Amino acid sequence: MFLTRELINSVTTAKAKVGALRAVDSVVFPIFTDLHANSASDPKVSMLCELLTLICREIECDMVVDLGDNPNMLGRSEHISNSDLKKFFEDVLGQIYTACGIPLVNVNGNHDAIGTDFFKPDFWNDIVKHKFGTDFAVYDESGSYF
Repeated sequence: MFLTRELINSVTTAKAKVGALRAVDSVVFPIFTDLHANSASDPKVSMLCELLTLICREIECDMVVDLGDNPNMLGRSEHISNSDLKKFFEDVLGQIYTACGIPLVNVNGNHDAIGTDFFKPDFWNDIVKHKFGTDFAVYDESGSYF
């Protein structure tokens, strides 16, 4: 178990605050960014999944938003093929989606746009579109990251 008493207490505090806001605001979503994992078995992935499981169990969330930068320096520090990069994303995002049990919206960050071949929108869409409980992916028209 990766969660500390402090993190668990933070979720309890957030639950009370979100409960008070629900009366006037109807959209609640945890946001994470800059995971910078080296693989799907990276302890950071497990820790994030554990925390999101707790948050989504305790707080009625509508979706989870991933603002990107999921891989560490894959494609920069070592040669990695697009098929290996695709598997990395599918494995990591699949674990997160399973942990949350609600839609996971993914934004393509600059670390997510690195590979042997430059990411094109269709490559990113192939990884996330119509998966993880959503029907879209977020990227700009040039195919670059945000």
